[in-house]
Amino acid sequence: MAEPDVTPRLGPGTLVLGIGLGVTTIPDLLAAAARARSLAVVVRGPAHDDAGTDLAAAARAAGVGLFVLDPATPWTDLLTLATDAAQERGLDAEEADDGVPLGDLPALADAIADMVGGPVTLEDAEFRVLAYSRFVGIMDPGRATAILGRRMPPEWSEHLDRTGALEQLRSTNEVIDVIDGPGNANRRLIVAVREGAARPLGFIWVAEAAGPLPAHAVETLRRIVPIAVPHYRRHHELLSAQHRHRQQLVRALLQGHGPLQRYADELELPRDEPLVVLAVTAATERDLPPRTWERIVDHVALSCGARRWDAAVTRIGRTVFAIAHLSRGGHTDAVSRLAHDIVLRSAPATGEQLCAASSPPAIGARALPGRRAEAERALAICRSRGTQGFVHYDDVRAEVIVDQATAALRSRPDLRLPGLDRLRVEDARGRGGGQLLITLGAYLESGGAIPATASCLGLHPTTVRYRLDRISSLTGFDLDDSTTRLACALELRATESGGDALTP
Repeated sequence: MAEPDVTPRLGPGTLVLGIGLGVTTIPDLLAAAARARSLAVVVRGPAHDDAGTDLAAAARAAGVGLFVLDPATPWTDLLTLATDAAQERGLDAEEADDGVPLGDLPALADAIADMVGGPVTLEDAEFRVLAYSRFVGIMDPGRATAILGRRMPPEWSEHLDRTGALEQLRSTNEVIDVIDGPGNANRRLIVAVREGAARPLGFIWVAEAAGPLPAHAVETLRRIVPIAVPHYRRHHELLSAQHRHRQQLVRALLQGHGPLQRYADELELPRDEPLVVLAVTAATERDLPPRTWERIVDHVALSCGARRWDAAVTRIGRTVFAIAHLSRGGHTDAVSRLAHDIVLRSAPATGEQLCAASSPPAIGARALPGRRAEAERALAICRSRGTQGFVHYDDVRAEVIVDQATAALRSRPDLRLPGLDRLRVEDARGRGGGQLLITLGAYLESGGAIPATASCLGLHPTTVRYRLDRISSLTGFDLDDSTTRLACALELRATESGGDALTP
């Protein structure tokens, strides 16, 4: 990567990403890349066609490839494509030492079982079952439960956590020998599959069957781990590619781009049953690193899966969306329970407090962009409350309407009441106690009831009447008129939520 004030490490065959560079500095980068025999340079598309022509000429003169990235395409997308291409090239040249086709995890499990001498289960980094070896005989109950449930049983998770074995698996390459598993389980050998000190790619489990494991089992399993790494890596790459493709389809559906029904069919979303859009975001305003957003996406997807929801999940900006299938006869209360579960379990799973909102149900892919907009508007209401939580669009529909109306007012300075500006000036001069706008706001919030206004402000009702007379005199407002009160309330709300946007 070549960035302003950063000297890139150029070399033969490298792909150079010119990030944040001005048009005038790109020709120098092209020349440097050509001298280093780099493969090509990627830059953002220039704002003017003439500049693009100049860059093309500079690339031809330097004799180096030039890619011009569309301004709307994130650099992260390009990095993902480039990394995938590089890894795919490396894996194609890599041959497995065990004769097992690269990425064929069931065949790998069978091969490990033959070498170690016991039934084998392969799990991913979240202890979800990926593959298991063929086995004839009486199956250990724990292994049967893991295979049927497609993940490590809860009692095993608790046992490994309580004995410290779970932390060892997550932080070391040691083979864990478990001889006292839950439910009088047979002996287990467990080892993490990782590259160097990186996060585990997954775990290998070996169980005793009818007889004890051979004496060499621990050492053999330790030697097997490096052989398993490329298989796990290929599995992760294929899975990541599938996830990225699904996320692209979900984004297209929510944005209304492309053949929506075909995308929905590919995601196996039903054509004639209700779909709900769930929107989730972090309660904090600060920028979060990409890894945190990945954890939030995973948390939403896993929460949907744990409740047996068929959901398609993706992230757009600072919002994670899930399109969930609400089966016929299903009730939106089920959506609320799912969302509450996502929010309540968010801190330990993601390190962040989350807010969530859901749309009303709709049938058909073409309705999804509208449902996304509703979920986002409801989510804005949820976030404005300043705490984690969940709201359903139907429950905050009135607040959404007011929020949209005030947003329109902020963008239309011609639609405002000059009388409110005169009150601001009067308050700034300290006349009327400098509290005229506050008094008007309290009066409107109390529905035009003077006793309630006085109680809210801690004033005598006579003082409130005096201030209201003063307000009417300065502004010309007829505060007995409901339309006038509504217009004042909307503009005051727009001013409060938009700073001084309405102040001249």
